[in-house]
Amino acid sequence: LHAYFLRPGDSAAPVVFAVDRLHEGRTFRRRRVTAIQHGRPILCLESSFTADTSDAADFRPAPRVPPPGECAAYDPAAHLARQGPLSPWRLFEARRVPFPVLDDAPGKDPDGGPARAPVRPAVADMWFRLLADPAVPGIMPETVMTYLSDMTLSATALRPSRSHPAGRTDVTGLTSLDHSVWFHNRADLSGWLLFAKIAPAAGPVRALTAGRIFHRDGTLIASAAQEALTHGRGPGQG
Repeated sequence: LHAYFLRPGDSAAPVVFAVDRLHEGRTFRRRRVTAIQHGRPILCLESSFTADTSDAADFRPAPRVPPPGECAAYDPAAHLARQGPLSPWRLFEARRVPFPVLDDAPGKDPDGGPARAPVRPAVADMWFRLLADPAVPGIMPETVMTYLSDMTLSATALRPSRSHPAGRTDVTGLTSLDHSVWFHNRADLSGWLLFAKIAPAAGPVRALTAGRIFHRDGTLIASAAQEALTHGRGPGQG
């Protein structure tokens, strides 16, 4: 699926979903969806469904990270307070994977300047576990996985990097511009899921983030990508 966020949505107002049947094939079917609220489009999405049930056995392995039991619990208190009963953090338990340190960073400066402190790459891997019973009728694993793929992904652009060793402290907010998801293997919500994320490119206004979701056994379920708009402080605002 490939989605573009056009305008902010209102969770208290109804949404009309207009669906166009673009293609009807034996193996693939494609749809275009426009989400309309207050008479204006707020999101447009194109999706491809396939009858292919084969699994993707060849993929880049999951990063080597500590298991969930050795990772600190993620406290979503700020999100819960701001988003109230509709917060997605009421659906998941999360644990934050410690940041890795770049091997070539400590004490080395190719330009011959003062020794640099260790620099951590812009990643923010997380373990997630669904709090609801995944066997409840009506819960589609792929739908929940798509929802999960949007959580914390754009924030990866704020993590420490070579240009910003302390992180993007100048950013006061993020807005998702688009979001894409590809499924490679069948989703299973019965255990912990690893969301491994990176920020391949980041500028002062826009940043590209990408992530991969794995089962606990290392099977790749889905890949996601998102471009985010970064809202920063103006000159002289600290």
